[in-house]
Amino acid sequence: MQRRAFLSATVACAIVASAFHGTSTQAAPQYPDKPVNIIVPFPPGGLTDLIGRRFAAYLEKKTGQTVVVQNRAGASGQVGAQAIARMEPDGYNLLVTATHFAISAAVRADLPYDPVGDFDPIAIFVTTPNILVVNEKVPVHSLREYIDYANKKPGGMSFGSSGTGGSTHLSGELLKHLTGANLQHVSYRGMVPHVNDLVGGQIESGFVDPSSVIQFLQEGRLRALAVTGAQRFDILPDIATIAEQGVDGYEATTWIALAAPAGTPQAVKKFLNQAAIESMQTPEGKEFLQQISATPSTLTDAQVKDYLKAEIDKWKKVAEAANLRTEN
Repeated sequence: MQRRAFLSATVACAIVASAFHGTSTQAAPQYPDKPVNIIVPFPPGGLTDLIGRRFAAYLEKKTGQTVVVQNRAGASGQVGAQAIARMEPDGYNLLVTATHFAISAAVRADLPYDPVGDFDPIAIFVTTPNILVVNEKVPVHSLREYIDYANKKPGGMSFGSSGTGGSTHLSGELLKHLTGANLQHVSYRGMVPHVNDLVGGQIESGFVDPSSVIQFLQEGRLRALAVTGAQRFDILPDIATIAEQGVDGYEATTWIALAAPAGTPQAVKKFLNQAAIESMQTPEGKEFLQQISATPSTLTDAQVKDYLKAEIDKWKKVAEAANLRTEN
């Protein structure tokens, strides 16, 4: 009887344990099971905001959950990034950011967050290169001619950008860093005034996003010399990259990325990575990317983490060489 009682108790315990295990499995929530919050650290209407809102709409359709986008602009994206860094790493607080994230980490030594340790990079939505252009009256037709012209000209060659510390500025500083070319930066408050002065001849050259100058290239008022990305640009297939033209190791691209607070569960990151990639592969997404001349990414979250760290390390070297590193 004691043996039968022991066996009965053992079986009962096994049943209870089995039931408890089954209940635990069934009770595990499916992500997402509540609204998702996305912060875009730039004003509404820009490329980062547009992609963030497209992703939010896709995620809502895919999951049936509400996805709210908030614009928290300020300090080149630092305000919104800081807010996300302090939030719960549960997958319900996300950041859609851009190249400025890495550049800020390279330029500023006193960021209010750790750009590597406080975030889990999840996905890169798109990448797009800048292009080096000159005014039609500048007598150069290749990158080599451009560098030679800059080095022979008294005072060097002026190149413009849409703002100090942005991707177009750092594209020029990287070229200067790798070649030693005598290039002098001129900062503008935005791409429009920069392009206007390029076309008008008030400045000789500049690094620009392609969509801002395609019309002027077609009209012959500007001349494209090189693409800053790792590959040639689909809409300018005859323009070689800077690396192709002899500057080994040169690559400067603008990218839009998805991140979350450090410690976000791996299963959630994998789900969001796939969702981010899929959001750019829909027919509507492909049409949008064609309009903005961007290339979708398929990197995993682990690859994105490595990519981001490499970007920060690269821009730190450029910032130090250009004396752009600041403590405040």
